Amino acid sequence: MRVTGHSLLVVPLPGLVSVAPPLGGGVAVPHIPLVDPFTLAHEIDDGVVSELRAYFSDVVPFPVRLPALSQFPNGPAYLNPEPSAPFRQLALGVGRLFPELPRPRGTVDLVPHLTVPQAPGLTLDDLRDQLAPWLPLATIAREAALWWWDEDGIRTLATFTFGTSAA
Repeated sequence: MRVTGHSLLVVPLPGLVSVAPPLGGGVAVPHIPLVDPFTLAHEIDDGVVSELRAYFSDVVPFPVRLPALSQFPNGPAYLNPEPSAPFRQLALGVGRLFPELPRPRGTVDLVPHLTVPQAPGLTLDDLRDQLAPWLPLATIAREAALWWWDEDGIRTLATFTFGTSAA
């Protein structure tokens, strides 16, 4: 049997849809990817999930601002999180925890971002106008999630609640 799809590790920000309805038009809840792809399906086991749970339990929830809409060259529109350093640090930490992981695929994967759904024919300026009443957005990053993404959609394999205080 051929396995299609891939796993990814993200910081979901689901509350943003109720604050800024245009963010609800995608196939997934608003999220900032940390590692995409994460690992192969047959490599996700209780040990991997336990290691991720322990890693993320040491992360303190942190504020995130999403002030401006940008666009990757010939790519998707996105909101850039401020600060971006916590997302980079989380991704680097996962890379140290799992050095065998595949590396990012391209520029989009190297820049912390929240992809904004863009309907066909909608320009970046149109999208900017749609989002203007809600920007800047502010929220709290409280958890990470391991997702499986394939032609049937997205499944949450595990969630990892951040710790509540620094140790």
